Amino acid sequence: MRLRALLGAAVGFAMAAAVALAARSPGGLEAPGLFASPSGPAAASGRPAPPFTLPVLGRRQAYSLSTQAGTVTVLNFWATWCRYCRQEMPLLDRVAAAGGPGVRVLGVDYTSQEASVANVASFVRRLGVRYPVLLDETGATFRQYGVHAYPTTYFVAGSGVITGTVIGQLTPAILRLELARAGADRRVLAAVPGA
Repeated sequence: MRLRALLGAAVGFAMAAAVALAARSPGGLEAPGLFASPSGPAAASGRPAPPFTLPVLGRRQAYSLSTQAGTVTVLNFWATWCRYCRQEMPLLDRVAAAGGPGVRVLGVDYTSQEASVANVASFVRRLGVRYPVLLDETGATFRQYGVHAYPTTYFVAGSGVITGTVIGQLTPAILRLELARAGADRRVLAAVPGA
């Protein structure tokens, strides 16, 4: 009897924690499990964005974050099975199209959790995503950034410093705010619906 009570309490606590995590995000999120390092992520507001180099879907060359000095960068960590990721992609695509050389939107897919790279490519084509999609085939970049829920988006100023993080689905208002904090110009901010 006592074991049942303890198990019931543990399940109740776990459910309450999941609800609290979801309530903290500005939009919806998918939490596949925690895999951030116990010491915390290297990526946090006010700190330089951790460098990485990842292959780009459909291209031969890899992408290196360190080559983007002077450019506002939006790093959106996502997965094909995440419905909130799908819902925010058209908004990110709109910003990418308006960004020009001053703003770069990058999708980062945790490829080893996907059925295949071909599945990711098909998904991106179906949605008409035009911004570069990077393939994190080992999960190292997800761990480096402390990503534990989908979608998670980091905003990086042209100086290379992280200015904001959004866990959960982006709304136009939050996207506009974070882009402004990162130093995006008015033309890019005007591309966000409701501006």
